[in-house]
Amino acid sequence: MDTNKYLIDLSDSNRTDFGYVAFAMQSEVQKVFSAVWEIESQVNNGGFDQYFRNSDSDIIAFAPAALKMIGASACGLIVESAIELVSPLPKTQEERYDALDALNETQQDMLNRLTLSSS
Repeated sequence: MDTNKYLIDLSDSNRTDFGYVAFAMQSEVQKVFSAVWEIESQVNNGGFDQYFRNSDSDIIAFAPAALKMIGASACGLIVESAIELVSPLPKTQEERYDALDALNETQQDMLNRLTLSSS
């Protein structure tokens, strides 16, 4: 079985609330799937910078717990470290853009290293 294809198909299907129901309104199990899928697709596509720019703050904040719930504790710690670089986590996309754009070179390098650590 091609697990990646299965997950892509699942995320696009009507069997999940991902992308169809506001994150706050999803069940706990669905939130775990949504948070894990969001980080998987965003970070693997464009790193933590893309993840922070494109994802909602609620799903970002929930991601470390979601990862720990599925036994991916090490990955959860990586995500926590990335979040700490922009802490406190800005609530709006515009504020996240500003926080990312304000990172100094050392912080940007750390964010890139965390991206590599998560792959």
